[in-house]
Amino acid sequence: MKVGVVFLVILFLNGLSIYYLTGEETISREVTVEQFGADGKDEQDDSEAIQRAIDASSEERLGEVVLTGAYVLEKGIVLKEGVTLSFDSQSSLIVRGNFTVIEMQKDAFIRNALIMVEAKEFTQPVVFLDGKHQFWSWDRTGLDDVTIINTSGTNQGTGISLVADGSDEFISFVQFENVTIVGFETGIGMEASEPEGEEPSFVNGNRFINLILEDCVVCIDMKSHITVPNEVSGNQFSNLQVQLSDATRLGIRVSGSDNRIEGLIWDFEEYEDVVPAVVFSEKSQRNRLISNLTSSYIEDSGSTNDW
Repeated sequence: MKVGVVFLVILFLNGLSIYYLTGEETISREVTVEQFGADGKDEQDDSEAIQRAIDASSEERLGEVVLTGAYVLEKGIVLKEGVTLSFDSQSSLIVRGNFTVIEMQKDAFIRNALIMVEAKEFTQPVVFLDGKHQFWSWDRTGLDDVTIINTSGTNQGTGISLVADGSDEFISFVQFENVTIVGFETGIGMEASEPEGEEPSFVNGNRFINLILEDCVVCIDMKSHITVPNEVSGNQFSNLQVQLSDATRLGIRVSGSDNRIEGLIWDFEEYEDVVPAVVFSEKSQRNRLISNLTSSYIEDSGSTNDW
């Protein structure tokens, strides 16, 4: 039946499914990357096919892109506004090259993911949020059940990077839940640079729940002024687990104000190169750390921090 775009609504006993029919093609609200040319069973670059699936999902407001195999990325992808990248239990992304792997726009979401960096030359972020998109509380941006591993053995690159480096750029109230990051130079990087314009830049009020950081040179790194015009403040880390290694040089660096960190740092007494394990910079105030560290493993150059 050729009548342009036909909307067919099928009512099942357990819910409503909506399908969009264009000519002879049927695209459901759950798009697979195979529909756009990806093959999760070979060694070919799937970057462009995955990006086409994301673009189509964004343009048609379909919502979800599903990965069911092991896909090779030789170029970065942009996870566009309103799109969820959903992995099944056997699927993964394999990174071969040096590039930002996934740049997330607001209202984008990553679920149940395994991302493995194989390239020894890798120095970029795996997941990158840019404050120019102005992430805020009413957006549904986030990660849930995501594992990011640098398997190259180089301890380079950043697992998750949040950067606000211009006037009126901000990343706030994004939730990262059940995330594991292994083998990077920086596990979580959070940075707010001094803006050239009148409006502040900030990375504030984000939540990290059930976060595991292992074998990173710096596990959490906050870079900012104490407060406006550029601050990293009011972020919460709950049920944090940090596993130090021979590669680790610093567990956590804290700048900004009113950040809350609660968790365990494992084996800190066994690594002489990781002293201190936590640093409150001179540009920090009113931050709070609840951990198993003794005072000799904490350096505090800030004001009224509580540990």
